[in-house]
Formats: sequence, structure tokens, C-alpha cells
Amino acid sequence: MKSKVIFKGILSSLLFSSVTAFAQDENITLLLHKDTTAAIRRVVQHPYKFRVQVVYTQVRKDSAGKLAFVASDFRINDDEYFYPATLVKLPIAALALEKINSLHTNGLSKDSYLKVLAPYISKKEKPVTIRENIIRMLVLNDKNAFNRLYEFLGQEYINSRLEQLGYKKTRIIQRFNIGSEEENRTTGPYVVTDSLGKTLYKGGKVTCRKKFTNPTKETKIGTGYIDGKKFVRVAKDFHNSNNFPLSEAHRMLISVIYPGETALENRFNISAEDFEFLKTALGYYPKEAGILEWMNDEKIYDTQEKFLFAGASKDSLPHGLRIYNKAGFDFGFIADCAYIQDKEKDVEFFVSAVLYTNSKDILSEEGYEYKENGYPFLKELGKLIYYHEIRIKDITVK
Repeated sequence: MKSKVIFKGILSSLLFSSVTAFAQDENITLLLHKDTTAAIRRVVQHPYKFRVQVVYTQVRKDSAGKLAFVASDFRINDDEYFYPATLVKLPIAALALEKINSLHTNGLSKDSYLKVLAPYISKKEKPVTIRENIIRMLVLNDKNAFNRLYEFLGQEYINSRLEQLGYKKTRIIQRFNIGSEEENRTTGPYVVTDSLGKTLYKGGKVTCRKKFTNPTKETKIGTGYIDGKKFVRVAKDFHNSNNFPLSEAHRMLISVIYPGETALENRFNISAEDFEFLKTALGYYPKEAGILEWMNDEKIYDTQEKFLFAGASKDSLPHGLRIYNKAGFDFGFIADCAYIQDKEKDVEFFVSAVLYTNSKDILSEEGYEYKENGYPFLKELGKLIYYHEIRIKDITVK
């Protein structure tokens, strides 16, 4: 007998077209509590200290090939703030592709060149294609690439469109390392050209009319922070910082990997080819991405930024395994949202997680325990679910 798929907690807002269901195997809470690895045990035994959140979505198919998604979570809470860092680059990439399509301008595409004319950009900076900006920020977290696309989109468009798509608590209201709260409300000007320098589209200087702020109830973190060279002995307030709840980041990744299983009103308005481009970029090893300077850089390795399953290891992934993900870390928080697929073993699933690795509770430029707690936990979490999925597959086959 087929049983009902249950989307727990906040993930109940997921709107998929599939109605066929499977019984849920062991949920993520049970898996975490049964695991005996030190990296997972020390986090799970102190969940409030580590502010850990995890969501795991199984992908199942019935005999007719119809898909079902079975979700479970551990401590998912949209009101427990974490700084999303570079996780916010996925929505910016998708929205940039949307805007290109919405402009309906002859010759304008993701292969057009974007030149930002804002005062903080050097006049000597060469234009870069929108495609390359997206690849740079999705694969190796290029912050300049994000800032350029932030200028292209504008703060009002970004946040109004995300809210329209159903991401009610996501706010992207900051560039990286540039500008005050008020300065981040103003974007542009910029110009988009073809490869010969012919102007295809111009965007002027625009100031967001609405004041967007972080909607999380409690946005203060830590017991002190460093401001320049000065130590401030109060919690740092992220009220005017980016916000991307883990549940919404997880849901967005699923919508990019499986757009056809996402309700139309929650789906980015881009082509099938654009969805495939996003997926491919999320799965690239850096030296597959076609960025010349990455090719011969010995510091760059295949599993860089693939924290779920790889951690900080430079070891190769199992043959047949590919991880499509977006990770981010800053202020002691480390997060990763991943779709993990092994075509050889016919295994696929989504897992997203965040934890706080800052026992001193002082927000500075150093002293975080990514190496001691962050990377090991995410590495073991990815492996825990991967091998669990293989066991399920083996039982099903037998």
C-alpha cells in the first residue's frame, strides 16, 4: 500500500505537482541520534549551542516513474537567525536570468557583457558576461560577481520578486563588503553590451523606494564583536543584514533541480536551458567551469566548497557521485544546501544544514571553529545520508 508523503514543519509549504507517495524511511532526527561519529554526536548533543538546523528530502519514484518528495527536518526554525553569507548567490543567479528574459531585448542574453558604472567599481574593470558572473559566484563564491549582479537587478526587484515567488522571509539587502544600509538601497548605473561593445541595454541609478529589513524576530548574535579595530561589548545586530532561512534555501534548490515538480507560481520564470545551466554550474568542479585563471591554480581543488560529504577534504568523491550545491560561511556560521546524486547507484536526495561554530561567541575575523566542528559535521552528515540511501536502495532491489 502506498502511504502519504508528509512534509514536516515549515516545509509543508512546498508545492509540488507530484501526488504519488512512499512511506518515509527513517527521518533525519532518528538518523542523527543513531549516528556514532564524534563529529555528529558533539553537535547533536548540544543543538542549542551549535544552533544546528538540518533538512533532508528523499526523492522517490514509483513503478511508473512518478516522483515523490519526502521531507524531514531537525530543529528547522525560520526565527532562529543565521547569517547566510554566500548562500544568497543562488537566488541572485536565478533572478539575473529571469530579468534577461523579461527585458525582451534583441541580442540580450546571459552571454552579453555587464559593465557596472557605479562609483565603487574601478573604471579599469573589464566587462564580464552575465554567464561568467553567475559561474564565478556559484562555483567559488566570487563576491565581485555577486555585487555586479546586485547592481543589475536592484534591491527592490530582488526582494519584491522573491516575495512573489513565495520566499516570504528571504531578504537580500546587502552587497558584499561594500556600502552602508542606505547605500545598499541604491544601485546602478550599468550597461549591457554585446561582444563588440554595442550597447544592448542601459540601467540607470535607482534607489529602492521600500525599506527592506531582516524579518527575523531576534537578529542579535554573540556577546561582542569587532568593529574595525574596536571591540564592542554587545551582541552584533543583523537587523539590516541579508536573511535566507534554511527552509527557503532548501526549497529553492529543489525548485532549480526539479522545476517541473514545482508549482508554477513558485518557479523562476526561466527556460529549461537556463535551469540546466544553473544546475550544471552548481555541480561544477572549479576546473570544469571554463574560468582561465582557475585552470592552473594549485590551491583550487575539485571538492572545494562541497562541504556536505567532502568537508574540507581534497579527496576525490566516489565514482558516479556528483554534488550540486551552494555553501556559505561567515561570522562563525557555516551552511550548505546540496542535491547529491549518484547515477551509478541510482541514489539522489537533498540535504541542507547550518551550524554555529563560535564557542567564544565573539564575532571577529578569526577564532571560529570551522575546522574543528563545521567541516567535520557537514562531511559526516552528507556521508550518513548517502550511505543510508544506498542501504534503502539495496533493500528495495532485493
